[in-house]
Amino acid sequence: MTRTMWPIFRKDARHLWPQIASFLVLLAGAAIFDPAYAVRSQAAAGSWLGFLAMLACWNLVIAAIHEDKLTSEQADWLTRPYHRGGLLAAKILFVTVFVNLPVLLTQVAVMTCLGIPPLGHLPALLWRQVFLTAILILPAAALAAITSSLREAFLTVVLTVAPIYLAVLVLTPGRVRIFFMGPGSQSYWLKDAFQAAVALVFGAAILLLQYRRRATTLSRVTLGLGVALAMFFAGQIVPQRREFPIQAALSPRWPQSGAIGIELDPSPGILHDPGYSRERSQPGMVHVEIPIRVAGAPGGAGLLLGTRAATTLKTEPPLPVYSEIRDLPGVGKWLSFDISRVTFFSLRRSPIRVAGHIQLTLFARAATVPAPAGNRVVVPGFGACANYRDVDGKFVVRCFTPFASVPVALEYPNGGRQWIVSRAAADVPFPTAFGFGFVEARLSQLPFASADEIGALRLVTERAMAHLEPSFDFAIHLDDYAHGVGMLTRE
Repeated sequence: MTRTMWPIFRKDARHLWPQIASFLVLLAGAAIFDPAYAVRSQAAAGSWLGFLAMLACWNLVIAAIHEDKLTSEQADWLTRPYHRGGLLAAKILFVTVFVNLPVLLTQVAVMTCLGIPPLGHLPALLWRQVFLTAILILPAAALAAITSSLREAFLTVVLTVAPIYLAVLVLTPGRVRIFFMGPGSQSYWLKDAFQAAVALVFGAAILLLQYRRRATTLSRVTLGLGVALAMFFAGQIVPQRREFPIQAALSPRWPQSGAIGIELDPSPGILHDPGYSRERSQPGMVHVEIPIRVAGAPGGAGLLLGTRAATTLKTEPPLPVYSEIRDLPGVGKWLSFDISRVTFFSLRRSPIRVAGHIQLTLFARAATVPAPAGNRVVVPGFGACANYRDVDGKFVVRCFTPFASVPVALEYPNGGRQWIVSRAAADVPFPTAFGFGFVEARLSQLPFASADEIGALRLVTERAMAHLEPSFDFAIHLDDYAHGVGMLTRE
């Protein structure tokens, strides 16, 4: 197999040097003019260079596979004593050397120039390679393995995606969910991970089928199934509500989790928020806001409540209600839901038990470093931060990170905080970015008059201690927490 691999690798490198050079030049340009740190006038150029680098990557991978076509009976390699395993190994080596390795080295160079120690972010670098391979490289390689030209590859994409989309649209109207991942997207990591897994499994299966058996028809069917799963059914197979239970299962067991619970908070009274109540108001419905608090959390722990709660009114029969959690700084935490006015009037006079559970993440302080009044500051586990003048001449703190995996805040001497990366934004287990944006840029929310004002602050980070789902069960009178009841009339 080795005797086959090296000659094919050298031949491909010799024949495809224009495609290799084009990709490397565009990759370097995307790194130099990355919108995360380039000046505003160069940001558009960086975005375009990143997009062109992606196209050049696809072109290079497809060209490498098409150097030894798998669908043609007159392919030159069929007349030679080539070991098929060696042929596949040569293509893997080619892509690794001329795509994966340059991307990795470029990201290391970018991080080093920004003052971020690469070895401290090795897991993030490796995860980015996994998603680069799964989302950009393997689909292109699989597509090339079942076609014989770039034009045919383009037509295959059109003829595969469009019919599947139309079929799903006809069979399940109103339920089509198309999802295209974008570089740096972390808003739905479970779906990203599922799509990457599908791309890895189906892409690898197609390559093995083609290089071992040249089963082109079966490989094309496999491609169609993979596209349908990854693009159109991911949301149904792995709904977003599954993210937290998976994180909880993967998180280390926290010995004090049983002591944490959700209680009725008697202190705030009724939340007066006319704007929100007006937004929530629906004909024939009553809006309810119940103040709650987290009991049993360790002192100094940061709390991140989920936005939804599983809530049931203990009536006969029990009545599940769609509920939301509102965590308002300085105001408190609130369990909000709507019920029909008929149900409300039948229950308002008697005590009623409200039960359910809430998703909760506990955070503990991890590191504290001086805020960047002058030189760049390395933030352990996150990246590097520095101060910059904005267009108005005021100072802002700008941070760079390969993956915003921890909450970061500017802490004032009185203990107040200005978040640079919020707890919600950082509560993601791994990066799902796959493109050629090499770092993320995060800014402080408010500007400062001078660098000395920044120097009086500290940068703090936190780490997730546990992902829990504490329950609640308390008795209330709905009348005490309802909004807009005075405008309702009993039927």
